Amino acid sequence: MGEARFVKRDVGKLDAQLEAADLGQILVTTPEQTAYDLLTRPTLGTTPQEAHAAVENLRPQVGPARFRALVAKKRRKAAVHEFGQTLGREPR
Repeated sequence: MGEARFVKRDVGKLDAQLEAADLGQILVTTPEQTAYDLLTRPTLGTTPQEAHAAVENLRPQVGPARFRALVAKKRRKAAVHEFGQTLGREPR
């Protein structure tokens, strides 16, 4: 079973949506926001290699236009920019 890490964030700045859960509605970040977070903070969880593997697993769910729009609103970092450029192409 996995592990959840909670980080204090400004929820108003997140790309997130409400989803139904057993205990009511919960706010869940979109695949694009999750990919952005993993790319910008790859050591927050376990290892950078696992963060990058998770991003690659998210790739099919990440909309290129939505990801680029999200990145345009935030501080750009090289890893985020590189991933955004490869969306719509086969993974390396």
